[in-house]
Amino acid sequence: MRKKIFLLAMLFIATCAQAQEVMTNATVLEMLGKGYSSVIIAGQLENAEACDFSLSLSDLDALKAAGADDILIMKMQDMVSEKKKAEAKTPEYGGVYWWNTGEGPEQLGASPISVEEKSSGLLGAVGGAVLGSRGGALGTVGNVVFGSGISSERMVLSGNTSSIKIATHTPVFRFYIPAGYQGSEWLYQFMTGVKNPREFVCVKLKKKNSKRTFPKGMNISSWGLDVDIPVAGNKDKYVAFDVKTLGEGVFEVTFSEPLEPGEYCFMYKGVKSDVFASKMSAFDFTVE
Repeated sequence: MRKKIFLLAMLFIATCAQAQEVMTNATVLEMLGKGYSSVIIAGQLENAEACDFSLSLSDLDALKAAGADDILIMKMQDMVSEKKKAEAKTPEYGGVYWWNTGEGPEQLGASPISVEEKSSGLLGAVGGAVLGSRGGALGTVGNVVFGSGISSERMVLSGNTSSIKIATHTPVFRFYIPAGYQGSEWLYQFMTGVKNPREFVCVKLKKKNSKRTFPKGMNISSWGLDVDIPVAGNKDKYVAFDVKTLGEGVFEVTFSEPLEPGEYCFMYKGVKSDVFASKMSAFDFTVE
């Protein structure tokens, strides 16, 4: 009895490991040959990282002869269909894509960043009135120190939410970085100059009326984000992410911790870029 349980456990572990590989017709036929039901195999396909099925008429005949029922075959057809949808939406030149949508990748828009300047007009008026009325040198000091007030700047995105609504708290993104793009499209020109998603930070934004604001202390230039606020130790302002290289110019970005509901963006902070300076933008998204 113990030996039988051990063998079944080893077979289960081997099957689970197999599910992390690319699933093919041969994989399915092998599992059918081992006596697994179509329902169990269909469940294993849910956990597969990728599939590479061939579903011609002769392939369907072979699956049917091996014991596959309609549920399993339809599951394989659905996976092939989803794969084709994803491949059809794979970007030709580049961009940032929300990947685990369940319906094929969705591209994040590049939303323009604007800078708002605020001035404490009331303080300036009161200071000028109190000291300026004294006349002489004191009046001059009052007008210089208080007359213009205190100004500050803050970066903002228009609109209080993004057009990209993400239902999962564990989104997966892919950065497609093209090489040698020669066209005039701003996004592709900009992405051509990027080397790695590490040249970005993921910033938490705050809703304020009809806009979303960046944390105080952030400025922007042709070099991208000028961060006066260190990334380390500021989890309320930034979100750490992991980067995995999938191929030449293709990177996957994931988060080690679930994202809280709110507004976010990927903000450039790389080297000096004249293309970025011509249209300073951020890749924004909303986690619902």
